[in-house]
Amino acid sequence: MSRPALTWFVWATVCSVAAPQAAAAEPELKAIQPLGCSRGATIEITLSGSGFEQGGELYFDSPGITSEYIEKNRFRVTVSADSPLGDCDVWVATSAGLAGPRRFSVSDIPVLVEIPSNHEIDHAQPIPVPGIVDARFESADLDWFSFSGDAGQVVTISARSKSLDGTAQPTISLFGPGGQERAHSRAYRSEPMLDYRLPESGKYSLLLRDRAYRSNDASCYRLSIASGPRIAQALPHVVCSNGLGPSAENRDLTLLGFELPEGRPHHRNSLLQKWCVPLGTLEHSARQTCFLSTAAYMLEGSTLHHPSLGGAARIGLSTEPVVTEVENDVSSTVSIPVPCRVAGQFQHRSDVDRFRFSAAKDQVLQVEAFGERLDQWMDLEIEIREGGGKQLTVLRDLTAPKGTPSELSLGSLDAAGSWKAPADGEYDLVIRDLYGGSIFGPDRIYQLVLKPTAPAFHVVARVSDPKASRGLSLARSEVGELQLTAIRSGGFTGAIQVRAVAPPRDLAIDPCTIAEKEVTKTIKVKANGDASLGLHPLRLVAAAEIESDTDTCAVKVRNACQLGDGRTRLTAVTLVHIRD
Repeated sequence: MSRPALTWFVWATVCSVAAPQAAAAEPELKAIQPLGCSRGATIEITLSGSGFEQGGELYFDSPGITSEYIEKNRFRVTVSADSPLGDCDVWVATSAGLAGPRRFSVSDIPVLVEIPSNHEIDHAQPIPVPGIVDARFESADLDWFSFSGDAGQVVTISARSKSLDGTAQPTISLFGPGGQERAHSRAYRSEPMLDYRLPESGKYSLLLRDRAYRSNDASCYRLSIASGPRIAQALPHVVCSNGLGPSAENRDLTLLGFELPEGRPHHRNSLLQKWCVPLGTLEHSARQTCFLSTAAYMLEGSTLHHPSLGGAARIGLSTEPVVTEVENDVSSTVSIPVPCRVAGQFQHRSDVDRFRFSAAKDQVLQVEAFGERLDQWMDLEIEIREGGGKQLTVLRDLTAPKGTPSELSLGSLDAAGSWKAPADGEYDLVIRDLYGGSIFGPDRIYQLVLKPTAPAFHVVARVSDPKASRGLSLARSEVGELQLTAIRSGGFTGAIQVRAVAPPRDLAIDPCTIAEKEVTKTIKVKANGDASLGLHPLRLVAAAEIESDTDTCAVKVRNACQLGDGRTRLTAVTLVHIRD
């Protein structure tokens, strides 16, 4: 079968062992287990949900991953030795529809699966160091694990769920060889992490439980234990959007991590080290949606890896000049240009960062902070003052634009708004985290954008059905719809044209116009009568005339999916499944 449209997608064909039923129900994917696989390995995954009884096909939006159907809701997945590290999306297609996506993680560490009898400390499941185990919480579950360590060894213990489409809220307790509790994860992290230097050699135990002792199909989590040289974070955590290009060879980046080859101690964390390396020596993923919140539709980022270190760091990409906050005198005020994007941190208790900028009389500026949308548990507030200290305005929570569907969850605790300068002069901007009295550290990062207000727009596409986690699935010659949501800012109210970019020959997509002041619109997608069966990536672009008939601005359309239970997130692409 010819698949010219599937450039970077993996086609995993699985033949059904029984004839498809004429009235088969649409598939619904609630979770997968385990949550990923290591490079060069093969695992069996189980799908939670319905509609997989007659088999199906798995699709991964990352190269080097193949699969085959085993029985019922079980598949065998093989990851090649050169498959990219990190998270990707997996969909499940059957003769009745397309379900998903769900996150699937590719690691360089072998993955274990939780044993069912690890609910008491005496039956704790052993884990190697480094090691990964994929598990899930049953009702009122206590999961015990154990590992052996040496005195002085620095370990990082983490539990991911939300970023892998899970609903669990794990807590981690670490117990020493004598049975005494040595450390506990902080409550403010939805995905907890412990960095700890082992005081003695011996066997250590880990207790994991859900904060609310809840359980559902998606109560899955990934427990990881890491040791040895590894990355935790990169500074600055934002670079200019062209900063990962050829010019990266001449730029330096500071890596924060543990046991780094040429690391120097970090002054605010006794375990952390910092190491300055050329940006060009780091491997980075293609530009992608690595910020999953639907409210982060305007953000782009990439994931960095060092060829000789474990771990990874996420870095944002900016279209504005980047200013890196330097944490020296906490009472100092830093001058910044307009426009700019600040890569900031709240490193100490009750940290408040102060910046000074110049503005002309009646100049309108857009001021926006990003914290919660960077997956931080953060509530940001921005205050603008006269040079003498008089308060002029306070910007607080970002509200969803009027008329946008509630399912997109476009509101945030991040501060944002526009401000008009009352006179020529210098002004002070003060930004704080309202949780900062008890939460602080090198990992408490934020972005601050200050720029002249200008007309702008974005468009988000998703499957019209807001109730199920499904993709767009069409029979040959069938017509389906995607819902488009226009998000306008800077006073822009004009029409927006949406069309497909190099549409696959198997699909016919009629361009559509989101009329002036219109918020939502559907775009029709038709499967041609001779279309190739399988998955087809669909990329859309939105364009509008901003200031004049000759000034047309174009932006790529972002993609969102439903996860069920009112949860929504961004995806890298919209997929159309053509079924027989």
